[in-house]
Amino acid sequence: MDNVKRLNPKRIYTDKLNIYSALIAKTIFITSPYKINHIERFNLTLRTHLKRLNRRTICFSKSITMMESCLVIYLVEICESFY
Repeated sequence: MDNVKRLNPKRIYTDKLNIYSALIAKTIFITSPYKINHIERFNLTLRTHLKRLNRRTICFSKSITMMESCLVIYLVEICESFY
């Protein structure tokens, strides 16, 4: 929790576990199932796309050109979603 607080977040979204209210300031603490699902979905998508780099799975690219193209598209999407 100390590492998260050092980042000075504007909001911290969590589930409704009762220990969080004691650890996080009420001004930035928000419980919202939608935001949690959104964050977890992003993490799963990121892990799936990173598989493209290390082994032959559902996302494996046979050619370097295809891999580079997919990574560029993915990184552009990430940059657009943060801004």
